[in-house]
Amino acid sequence: MVLCSLSEFLDTETALLTSADYHSRSQCVHPPSTDSYKVGKHTLSLSQDEVRERIAALRLLRLELPCVPRSESFVGKYIAPVLRVFQDVLVMRREDGSRPEISWTHSKGEYEHVESVRVYYEQGATRTLFCIILFVPQICWPALGTRYMQCSASTLLADFWRRLQSSEHPAFILTTDEHRACILSEYRVCPNFLSLAQYDLRAGRKTLRNLITHLLYQLPLRLFHGRPSLPAMQGVLNCLSQDPDAAISHPSNPRGFRDFDRYTMERSLPDLEVFLAWKEQVSARTSSNPVTVGAKFVVQLDALLSEESLWRCPFPCPVVPRETYDTVTRARRMRDYEADSILRSKTTPISFEVTEVVRHESNTFSQVFFGILHSGDGRRSSPICLKLYLDLMFPVDGKELRDTFGPPLSDLWFDQISVSERLATLHYAEDLARREEAAYDRLREYQGTLIPHCYGFHRFTLSEGITAYGALTEVICGPTVADAEISHWETASQRAFAQHLRHGLRALLYAGVGQGDWHWGQILLPDGAEYRPDQHGLVLIDFAFAFQRFGDEQAPGVVASHIRRGHFALGYLLHMSGVPKDVTGDLFDHSSLHVEEF
Repeated sequence: MVLCSLSEFLDTETALLTSADYHSRSQCVHPPSTDSYKVGKHTLSLSQDEVRERIAALRLLRLELPCVPRSESFVGKYIAPVLRVFQDVLVMRREDGSRPEISWTHSKGEYEHVESVRVYYEQGATRTLFCIILFVPQICWPALGTRYMQCSASTLLADFWRRLQSSEHPAFILTTDEHRACILSEYRVCPNFLSLAQYDLRAGRKTLRNLITHLLYQLPLRLFHGRPSLPAMQGVLNCLSQDPDAAISHPSNPRGFRDFDRYTMERSLPDLEVFLAWKEQVSARTSSNPVTVGAKFVVQLDALLSEESLWRCPFPCPVVPRETYDTVTRARRMRDYEADSILRSKTTPISFEVTEVVRHESNTFSQVFFGILHSGDGRRSSPICLKLYLDLMFPVDGKELRDTFGPPLSDLWFDQISVSERLATLHYAEDLARREEAAYDRLREYQGTLIPHCYGFHRFTLSEGITAYGALTEVICGPTVADAEISHWETASQRAFAQHLRHGLRALLYAGVGQGDWHWGQILLPDGAEYRPDQHGLVLIDFAFAFQRFGDEQAPGVVASHIRRGHFALGYLLHMSGVPKDVTGDLFDHSSLHVEEF
């Protein structure tokens, strides 16, 4: 017996299981037949990438399976183990706890040297044929790859498919010699037409076990999907007023978004109006009294830790490939010893003095300042960065929020807005701070290389008693990619930068951090506006909206799929910035994703 993950089991290379050597032919060597067939291409409704994503969500599951030698039968290597695992793991239970049964039968001799497996599924009280799997030792693959097939050997096989289709009506017929495979989904006569999908099983992830699983995912059963299922907010409304225009829960002295009950605002337009009026007033007042150079904020150390429940991913952080680690951790930068010393000693009062206003404006999710820390005993740090989550200046679109209370634009499902989604665009400062803190914790081994050094998440008191959570981080001296002319770089620099960026994304995804809103302003070049391969580093910032897993998105032990992984977005940014596709190659294609990146 061997203990392995589901993906390891399915990815077992064909070369380790096949019992015969493969002699490939590039052309058909058989005489032509009097019959001819038109061959059309077909793809399964659920793609291989989608199936792989679902399998990846079960990567922590360990299966105890028998070791299968290559001398084992076709059924013993592929059919029995795959169908057993599919039945036990991927078919979802009914409400009574049982699973619909998937069964199969095996026969030989229906056609010369052919083994046949019929796969059935339980549909109510009946057993329905789903597919037929044929093991054919010799197949003329060049003939099946043509648009019009006249190969005498292949037309005999096609005639066998016709008899099976007309007599038993399977949804699919999978035919394989262990090295390649094809799936027949449609057979028409007058004229003869075959709808085929062909697969090379000799390399990579396209193994026969994976292909059988892919085919089984076309079953009309409730099957495992691995997508996150976010629970709706639960609560109880206060006593309703007789006046429909009266607010239900009006806070007496609100100081931030969290003083307004979100559950109530989702269900009461008057309460939402109270919030919007307050937000407009405090935002205008705060904007009229901006922070300037020389301002000092009192620092309440580690306030996020002491006041909020921190978000932690329960899943282990897998080790990244060595090439990825070496790439993203080169060009290390030193921590600010004095800042660490001031924060550790807790010699109060500790303050942050603004020396540069980087971003301070309304309708932004963070205010950014450079400055220095002062301790109570007179010590000063080197310049560090403060990212302040000041909800009074967050963007809030009142019209958009009000519109969610109106009738839907149409009866179509995508125009329906549930009550729990009415305030989906309303973000709370505490949530942004907790997301960013969780990302820095999860990526802590990359501080000082791929991400800035972090000096903690604290509460800062501004003028007029306004307080907000903020993150103290390293100042990165270098431009953003948005300010660099990457289209003018040498091709070698463009290619190396794209590879570095892909490794950076891989490090994030392995850690379970999915950046949901990539743009060039989040990527810094600490060594200047040029990029030297194998020497320069890059720094990723801004994780306040980074998706992470907290273990409750799916069933226990299921690593729910990220809603967005960012590979397409980064590839698009590179191409829009003038980096040709032949430079990036398949770096940002879906096929580049490792199991640990889903």
